[in-house]
Amino acid sequence: MQPSAFQTAPQAPEQTPTAAQPKIASESQAQYEANLIRRILSGQRELFYELIQPYQRMLFAIARSTTNNDGDAEDCVQEAALKALAHLGDFRGACKFSTWLTQIAVNEARLRYRRDRVKLYDSLDERGAEEDGQPGRDISDGNYNPEEAAMLTALRSAILEAIQHLDPAHRSVFELRDIQGHSIRTTANRLGISEANVKTRLLRARLRVRETLERDWGGRWSDCFPNMKPALARAM
Repeated sequence: MQPSAFQTAPQAPEQTPTAAQPKIASESQAQYEANLIRRILSGQRELFYELIQPYQRMLFAIARSTTNNDGDAEDCVQEAALKALAHLGDFRGACKFSTWLTQIAVNEARLRYRRDRVKLYDSLDERGAEEDGQPGRDISDGNYNPEEAAMLTALRSAILEAIQHLDPAHRSVFELRDIQGHSIRTTANRLGISEANVKTRLLRARLRVRETLERDWGGRWSDCFPNMKPALARAM
């Protein structure tokens, strides 16, 4: 007797998705990142960009929600990446790497937001002082005591030297973005490269400048750097 046209071959029982299935993928990602981290800590620092690249859009969105400014958000992501690399040895795997990295970005965005509010009030106070006939202090106008002036002159020379030691591709990005203050998009257009390349080169340039300066200056150079930009731009 021939099988009915309505008969079908026996089918394997349908598998119900379990929590173990996504966990496998999660564990694979965690193992992949753990391997990258081990290699980075052993000296292969160039792999750091591969480690953080999948999270850059997410980090930007998080920073943008706090700073309400694309440029500040980009800077927060860059600074968070630099801090993550500096403290990568502290990551113990108690949480996902993405969670750890996100928290650094959140903290950086909040810090920048608070710092910008302080700068706003300081700027208003300074403007009021100028209106009262008391000139505000500028890093390049000489309103510093001899000790401060000597320290700032030496620091400016050290920053310029660190920048000059960058290769041309990284130096041009650093000068346009961090010294002249152009946006990521404008920097990319001026150099004829993609915005992604600007971000990667900028991160590497900032890391190299920071490594050079922090050996001798610690955190003092980063505290002074924002106010030194006009003087640095004139010196280049």
